[in-house]
Amino acid sequence: MEPSLVSPTKIPLLQEKTSESPATPDDGNSLPPQTPTSPPNAQRTFMEGAMSSLLWGAFAPCIPIVIVTSVLLTTILHYRINDKFVFVSTTDPATSSNEALDALKGLQHFKSSGGDQAYYLYYNKITNPSVLHMIASWTAKIIPFVTGASMALIAFFAGQHFIRATKNKSEKLPSPHQVSILIGLLNGGGTQPLVDTIKYRWQHDEHLVKPVPAAFWSLTFIVVMTFAIGAIDSWFAATTTALNIALVVPSGNITRSFGRSLQSECVSELWQQKQCPSNAQAACRYPCSIMSWNTSVGQEREGVSNAQQAAETLMSRSLNNTVMNITANGTNYYFLGDVGADAELDFSAPALAVSTQCRMVTPNCTLDGHGFTCGAYAAPSFSYSGSVGFAPGDVTSPSDMAMVGIQFFHDTTWDRPAGFGDDTTDLFATQNPIHFLTWSKGFPPMNTYGDQFPAMREGKYYQYDDTGDTVYILDCSTSIHDAEYYWVNGTVASVEVDGDGNGLAPDYYGAVLSAPFGTNTALSHLSLQDASALAAYQKDPGDLSLVYSNYFSRAAVALTSGFSVAVLNERESTRTNSYLATRVPWVPLYTLVALKAVYATFALGLAFLAVFLTHPSQAQEIKERLTVDGLAAAFFEPCAQHEQAVKNVQDLFEEHQDSKPSDDTKRVGMLQTKQGGWQWVTLAKRASDGLGLQGIVDLAAEQAAGQQGAVGQAAQGFTLVKEII
Repeated sequence: MEPSLVSPTKIPLLQEKTSESPATPDDGNSLPPQTPTSPPNAQRTFMEGAMSSLLWGAFAPCIPIVIVTSVLLTTILHYRINDKFVFVSTTDPATSSNEALDALKGLQHFKSSGGDQAYYLYYNKITNPSVLHMIASWTAKIIPFVTGASMALIAFFAGQHFIRATKNKSEKLPSPHQVSILIGLLNGGGTQPLVDTIKYRWQHDEHLVKPVPAAFWSLTFIVVMTFAIGAIDSWFAATTTALNIALVVPSGNITRSFGRSLQSECVSELWQQKQCPSNAQAACRYPCSIMSWNTSVGQEREGVSNAQQAAETLMSRSLNNTVMNITANGTNYYFLGDVGADAELDFSAPALAVSTQCRMVTPNCTLDGHGFTCGAYAAPSFSYSGSVGFAPGDVTSPSDMAMVGIQFFHDTTWDRPAGFGDDTTDLFATQNPIHFLTWSKGFPPMNTYGDQFPAMREGKYYQYDDTGDTVYILDCSTSIHDAEYYWVNGTVASVEVDGDGNGLAPDYYGAVLSAPFGTNTALSHLSLQDASALAAYQKDPGDLSLVYSNYFSRAAVALTSGFSVAVLNERESTRTNSYLATRVPWVPLYTLVALKAVYATFALGLAFLAVFLTHPSQAQEIKERLTVDGLAAAFFEPCAQHEQAVKNVQDLFEEHQDSKPSDDTKRVGMLQTKQGGWQWVTLAKRASDGLGLQGIVDLAAEQAAGQQGAVGQAAQGFTLVKEII
């Protein structure tokens, strides 16, 4: 029976296969044939490249990731500035009553900054943000080109599945369309194979058969990771910026002396024996803060030690010393500092810190027109200065003068006044803290009945003596501390007080600080008068007490400058407030590193599993055939060609069997069918060159009709190899 012509390219007379080649069953429900077995003594020849594919699939993603990440992290950590040296002003997003709006602002701040935690790098050519981004982005640029290497590892599992499923005559084998989809997925061609897979599943409502799902999800993971790495890389670039910071670097050598301490005579608690103020035959003890001299008439006088320096400091005119203050834990501390301190050097230095607390006790005392009585203490007049060692009448000013006075005590109940009267030799209170009463006459200097101090008058905080002057009384306590203050960016940042168990300096220091006031020196009297005048204009007793307390502390510290010495700083750090640095936020950096690590681990894990869960050498045979090369060989080459064992996939092509090009090399073309479709055809090179493709078709038609005319006779010797649908 002669074969019939089915289509212009159906050429049954020139068979491509031998008669022994098994025909493919037409029954779609039939199972695949059994895999032919090799003779027992036959030597198997496996296709080469399994090891190289495994190594390439494992290390093609890993090596670039490891190198790039190592270079990036090494650069960052090498040029990193110690966090202790970095000071950056931070501005938190403004909050509102709308929580959703605040959350949105927080997210926007996080997006733009990359979070508050960051590395700060010394700025140079390598740490330039654009260079760091270039280094970090290398991986994102390389990964798309090695996607196929990772999918090649999946091909080992696919090949192993084909072998086992076919051998076991399993019905769970993919359809031709699914094989086409599988080859596209294994090729790792970006997102298009994923789209094709989803369209197939959606349009045909058919389940994907192994190993298509594994290939789909593997490529999905790779694509998602590629996009994620690219997105985080862009975020890393946007948040890695250059900015000015305050760079504070500790100094190895301490060179400046901005601390202050009392001179050695004071530290050693040295007392001087001198004649008493109003009794030349008696001896009184004086602390180191008092010095004496003889007047032109031979009279001995006492005053503040080195009064000139003390006066300059008190009036803020000193070239060396200045009074500093800071509030810590609700307490105002005053201490001596150096005028040379600036914003270029941060340091900590020792100091003698003074704090004073006062309260108005005018309502608690009894006024008798001239003077007052507080507890057991009686002051004869508001014009009494309180100078130690003198009879009150000898140190009382005229009643028509504005006046201030002070009286120190050995106790807190005003029972034991220090240095009161002309018969005492115990002039100063040797204790810390020191307690005293202080009073003011004539401040504020106005008719308070017509002013703005009704609360002070009604509460009897302001009262009047018999001359009509305003008077008030304060009860105060002053504490003295050995301290260390911290100077940061041109200002006092904090202070730490130390000393004995109560945080106080030795009791001797109480006598040192109180002596200039107790002896009513010119500087101390001026200081008390200024304090009284400034405080008197407050409209609240608490405010008045606070102003007086602070001014007294300041004056007490200023007077110590006459008997203080400079002390070497405890610590020093050079400060640069406008240092250009590179900011690398932690979150984008380590998110990028983590994603790359996950991608690299995925590749290594696939290679590891491929080695131990598949037979790589055998699976390599199927893996290479699940490619465009393998599919082309199966379509266009004779069965005898691609059924044989080869070492390389290119050996499946007949054209590579000879070392030299052959005139019989087949050519591939496409012909349109009568139904309007297109079909692949292969033909010998000489036939296509001599007769043309249409001539070969005519030959086929003649042979199919049993009519071999002139064209058929001329075409003898040429071979039409195969038509593939």
